[in-house]
Amino acid sequence: MNVEVSGVVQRCVKVHGVVLDSVAAAVPEVQRSLLVTSAARLLDDEVPETVIHGQAANRVRDLIPHVMKLLQRVTNAGTAGAVADTATRLAGHVFESGDYQAALHLSRAVTEVVEHWLGPDDPATYRAQHRAAMALFRLGSFEESETLHRSVLNGRRRVLGWENLETLQSQQDIHEPLGQLRKFDACIAALRETEAARANVQGDLHPDTLYARALLIEYLAEVNAVEDFDRVSQETVAVCHENLGAASFVTVTARHNLAYGLYRFGRWEQAEPAARVALEGRESLQGAGHPLALSAAVLLSWVLRERGLLQESISLGRRVVAEQERTLGPEHPYLLANRTGLASSLAAAGDTDGATELARSNLPLCERVLGFNDAVTVETRGLLG
Repeated sequence: MNVEVSGVVQRCVKVHGVVLDSVAAAVPEVQRSLLVTSAARLLDDEVPETVIHGQAANRVRDLIPHVMKLLQRVTNAGTAGAVADTATRLAGHVFESGDYQAALHLSRAVTEVVEHWLGPDDPATYRAQHRAAMALFRLGSFEESETLHRSVLNGRRRVLGWENLETLQSQQDIHEPLGQLRKFDACIAALRETEAARANVQGDLHPDTLYARALLIEYLAEVNAVEDFDRVSQETVAVCHENLGAASFVTVTARHNLAYGLYRFGRWEQAEPAARVALEGRESLQGAGHPLALSAAVLLSWVLRERGLLQESISLGRRVVAEQERTLGPEHPYLLANRTGLASSLAAAGDTDGATELARSNLPLCERVLGFNDAVTVETRGLLG
């Protein structure tokens, strides 16, 4: 199979699935595990070893149905390990493509298989659960994501050790639900501890170490740590650019978080070019419709609103809201916040009717999903007078 040509891949996967079913039905039960292992080995060759970022991740999504079929045919611990490794890596690529629902579905299917055959403390089980926790966060299930992350982190610390690379991955990634739930002290502590441990284990300039530092930038802005933000953000962007290049996922992330901090601190003139660079980087690396590119787009729309460039702000806001309605569903917390931001821009531009209509439709969702006293809910209510 050749994952570079989507149409060919789809046909090959369908044919391969039919052949697997036909052969499995014809061979004795005792030989079916050999068939599954052989099929897993062939599939494994098509799934890259390391997670790929950007639009390249889309190329492997057509393999999902085939992997799901293999998971259904696992009948012992031997085949479970081989299939689970490939399936969990595929879930990582699907996650990076921005299809979080598919990543969650696949991760949960892997978890069910490996937990049954290999046990709850097997590293393969933790890998699949970690992927599920990541997807839950992106889908807006912040509390559930934190709970699952915490369970995996504690398990990995106990089974693998505190400085194992997979343990450090859990320690780093739990920062996302912690930050969204406004547990900023715990969030920042997790990132600082991860950066220090990665520097000790992998080196100061390793991409993983720099990524932990790039993530920290956003939360230094959230807690108004101005001096730390100014120092860390500028140093990190420069070091990432020098060592990893401008197009690196880590560098793009650092620039995106720098732009967010400049916006948060009200440095509008600095924030605008920084936000434009961040958006260009996200779209070039991951595609204009990727959730992280949409995040950069809405950030630029916020900056432009503060700069008085309302038409461009509204145009960006409309694009983000339309795409998030399509990909995230009508009640995702990010979408609710961005609808309210768009309504604010419409009001600032003098489109009172448009702002009122959008705010009125958004308010009941904000109250139910975010709560009556959430900042976005309060802002939405204020737009209605």
